Amino acid sequence: MKIPEQFNFSRRNQKFRQTHPLCIAYKLIDLDNPKWKEQFEAVVIDVRVFWPNNSPTCKAVIWITDKTGNRYGWGVGITSGSGYHHESAVIEDAFNDMGIEFEPSEGFGASGTKAQENAIRKVGEALGYKNTLLVDFNP
Repeated sequence: MKIPEQFNFSRRNQKFRQTHPLCIAYKLIDLDNPKWKEQFEAVVIDVRVFWPNNSPTCKAVIWITDKTGNRYGWGVGITSGSGYHHESAVIEDAFNDMGIEFEPSEGFGASGTKAQENAIRKVGEALGYKNTLLVDFNP
């Protein structure tokens, strides 16, 4: 995995967050941060996937706040079509949009829920966070 020294700030529009329903979301929390119970202080990675009913297009936004490396940024992912796991594909696209590159053996797009959860944890580890908790929530 290649983590850039500074993350990109996506140029893709995020206005879909206002109209598209939330499908699934994750927060990777740094448990070594003494303020982890205050959630917002210790969130390293925030992932939100939006997918309107009966739509072939799925979109995601990822925010990363890496306090250990003083990096922050966001990426927007977009997928469309049918016949594959959209959530994992759109999450990988959002990571790529912010400059995080996965080796071919690390790619997880279209591989399912377990793969996307493992990838979020691995990005946290690559950023230097060893003691984390991945919380998922559905609307």
